[in-house]
Amino acid sequence: MKPVNLYGTQVGTRGPLPVPPSEQGQPVIIMPASSGYGLQAAVMYADIIIAMPSSIEEGRAQRQAIRQAAAQAGRNPEDIKYLAFAGFTTGDTERDALDTRLALDAHTDIRGPLARLSAYLGLQQQLTRPDEPLTTAQLTAVQAHPQDARSIRAVELAHAGWSPRDILAHAVFDPYPSVVGTAGQVADHLQEWFKAGAADGFMLNFDDFSTEIGNFVEQVIPVLRERGIFHNTYEGKTLRDHVGVPPQYGVNPRITTGPQ
Repeated sequence: MKPVNLYGTQVGTRGPLPVPPSEQGQPVIIMPASSGYGLQAAVMYADIIIAMPSSIEEGRAQRQAIRQAAAQAGRNPEDIKYLAFAGFTTGDTERDALDTRLALDAHTDIRGPLARLSAYLGLQQQLTRPDEPLTTAQLTAVQAHPQDARSIRAVELAHAGWSPRDILAHAVFDPYPSVVGTAGQVADHLQEWFKAGAADGFMLNFDDFSTEIGNFVEQVIPVLRERGIFHNTYEGKTLRDHVGVPPQYGVNPRITTGPQ
């Protein structure tokens, strides 16, 4: 402990105040994924790094880059958790979930998204029948961009018989991977990414927070528990305990010593 020795116009104190620290010590530091100096700062000081990978491959590559950079900075890579954004709309059936999403987008102009979808499907002509599946000729002409996860997903949905409006409702243009479907489909997504080493956990987003958080807790969490990939109880009491990062008390030694 060091004296504060702060003297200003309105207040002065020698300090420090005799207030005990919280049980977790230093607060959990969360930073976004970045590159260059941003990545260097994150791996030096962050406990959690959040990113928006568009695919499992991208998530795995980002997580590995962060772990390597953490080791180079003198930290244990296990002390940093990599979270990927994921969005969800759930329903008893996939059709129910799509209808929920469509109801939220009912007053949006679909012409722009349809033109974008046509490009992502590799079609030269506009999609003029938004509520009907693509014709045989259109399905023959569709072609996914091999390096674009959204394009690949859009083509898969077209071949599955979904209409252009339903393909858009599957959240193909969300800024991060999203699942519009049943609790089992949501659990499949989370399990696939976690088992593939593409994320240590997830930053969840929902179309409708007033209902979807409850749906996730009541429908998805039990499925994950049945599969043995979600805990039944919390160990410890602090946020550090819950996310699995080590406790830290006093001044962060990386602030005083810098990278190793």
